[in-house]
Amino acid sequence: MVQIEVWMQTFAPGSGTPIHRHECEEVFIVTKGSGTLRLAQSPSDGETPGDVQAYAFHKNDTFVVPVDAVHQITNTDNEEDLQLLVIISRPPIKIFVYPSWDSPHAESQMIYPYTWDRYCPPVQGRKGDEKLVRSRDHGLDEDDRDEVAVKSSSLTSQDIGANKHTVSEKMGMTRGKSSNVYHTEL
Repeated sequence: MVQIEVWMQTFAPGSGTPIHRHECEEVFIVTKGSGTLRLAQSPSDGETPGDVQAYAFHKNDTFVVPVDAVHQITNTDNEEDLQLLVIISRPPIKIFVYPSWDSPHAESQMIYPYTWDRYCPPVQGRKGDEKLVRSRDHGLDEDDRDEVAVKSSSLTSQDIGANKHTVSEKMGMTRGKSSNVYHTEL
């Protein structure tokens, strides 16, 4: 029996995931917009992620990130949202976030449960921008949006975890699970 998890993820212009890795394979189907996949080329068994290669992708592209590959997804469009159908093997996903591409693996911080299906952390290098850092397609009213908006320069995994519980309650979620995340056994 193989387990997979599938969700739709939306990134606002200029936002994206932090630099991270996880112990599962990840398949992306681009349903809207364009972006960049940054992927470390050397295996994760070295001391650092290694050399990084950038790959552009567009609507209707499909790509795979291997198990334990250090990577980052960024919406590089200045006007249009990036929307991805994401499929992972071996749920639940545990994320290891890196402060930078040069950081040793030992400095990565585990985030569990996975929270940026609700929050899109700012892309490294865009500090100081005040923007909404969450997926746009979940029907929050203006008061809720204000609650989950954070300053890019101060966003940490602790900030994400602290905000998650209040927002999750308002959305009727439990244990950080998103209403648009589906678990399937094949």
